[in-house]
Amino acid sequence: MHKPTIEHWALVKHLLRYLCGTPNLGLQLYCDSPLSLHAFSDTLHVYSVTDWVGDLDHFSSTGAYIVYLSRNPIS
Repeated sequence: MHKPTIEHWALVKHLLRYLCGTPNLGLQLYCDSPLSLHAFSDTLHVYSVTDWVGDLDHFSSTGAYIVYLSRNPIS
């Protein structure tokens, strides 16, 4: 994100073309749910060899998260 290359921009354009061509597919957004915020994460806080297996080039910690606003995934 800090230093995008021409290859990164080509991938972004490819993704946008895909999204424009598939308007019937995607994330369903709901407005009938009570407003609430939920977040889930599998990030490990204890750094160990198994934590670095996902990135052998930089040996950085790996993990994932998802944030919901009501029933809608937003991040």
